[in-house]
Order: sequence, then C-alpha cells, then structure tokens
Amino acid sequence: MLVCHRWLSVDGQSHHRLSLNAQTDMLSWIPSIFARFNSVTKLALRCDRKSISIDNDALVLISIRCRSLTSVKLRGCRELIDLGMDAFAQNCKGLKKLSCGSCIFSAKAMNAVLNHCTALKELFVKHLRSLHDSVELIGPGAAASSLKSICLKELIHGQNFGPLIVGSKKLKTLKLIRCLGFGVEGGCCHGLGSEKLWKLFVSRES
Repeated sequence: MLVCHRWLSVDGQSHHRLSLNAQTDMLSWIPSIFARFNSVTKLALRCDRKSISIDNDALVLISIRCRSLTSVKLRGCRELIDLGMDAFAQNCKGLKKLSCGSCIFSAKAMNAVLNHCTALKELFVKHLRSLHDSVELIGPGAAASSLKSICLKELIHGQNFGPLIVGSKKLKTLKLIRCLGFGVEGGCCHGLGSEKLWKLFVSRES
C-alpha cells in the first residue's frame, strides 16, 4: 500500500509517546526514528538483562533530537554513565518526570538532572547500583523547588537522597520502598521541609 508523505508527517506529529527497545544497535536508527516521530514528549527506553543497552552517544543524540521531552523512563540501560546523563539533562531542561531502574550511573548523574531540569515534578529511582558504595549526597538542586513526588525503591545507601527529600519544599508524595539507610525513625523524614506533604509511604518488606 502506498502512503503519501503528508500522511506520514501528520501521523508522526500525532505520536507524543514512544517506547523503544534500547539495545546498542539502536544508535544507527535514531536519526530516522526521530525524523519520523518528531513530536515525542514521553519516551521509554528499555533493555533486557541479556542485551547490551544504548550508551551515552545514543542518549545524547536522542536528547538533541527531542529537546521537548517532558517524561523519560530508563530501564536496564546499563551502558549509560554520568557524562551521558549530564549532557541529556542540559539538552532536555523541560523534563518533568524521570523514572530510572537498574541503571549504573552515579549520584553525579542524578545531581546533574536535579540541577538542569528545573521543572522536574516526579522522580522514581529503583535499584541504582552505583550507589552501593557511594558517599556522594544527592540534591537538593534547582529541581527541589518544583518536585512534588519522589519514589525510591530497593536502594542501598538510600540516605544519600536525604538532602533532596529535605530540600523539596513542595513535596506532596514520598515513597521509600525496601531502601536501606533510612526510615521514618532514622531522621531523614523528621527533617522534611515540605509543609504540603500529604502522602508518606515507607516499606521494608521484601
């Protein structure tokens, strides 16, 4: 079936959500993918455990092509490190939601996002492996003035997020799920700076 270029253009502009298999060979396809879908604002990048994920070059190229991203989900992108996340954050300063799980970038990457993405409202972090031996604190950063929801799950040294939690003055929802390093009685939650917090959930069950 023949499809006219005008229809392809209209169809591409109507797609604001995109979910991609973020394997390493995706790099060569990025220009054509985002030329076709040039109005994407919500992007999910997932890679399974047995595959090699996209790296910094791919993420930076995506951020250059999609500077209007407002929501990004990263799952299993184990080749992404701090430099790539820093460049991504500088290119996508309008980001409002970041969800990352099973990645290996460090606290430096998280701080880069918090410093550059000043409109960030939702942050979800699960199993960030590089924090296992890290002592670097996270936050509060410029995003602390806009964050309304923070969910931390299965983190070792979760207390590294303490400055972010305490410094987020507009925080409404805080979820700490199977995180080591703090609890309600551990002092982190006692110092909450937000008077608007209406939902606090803490779970240590496996």
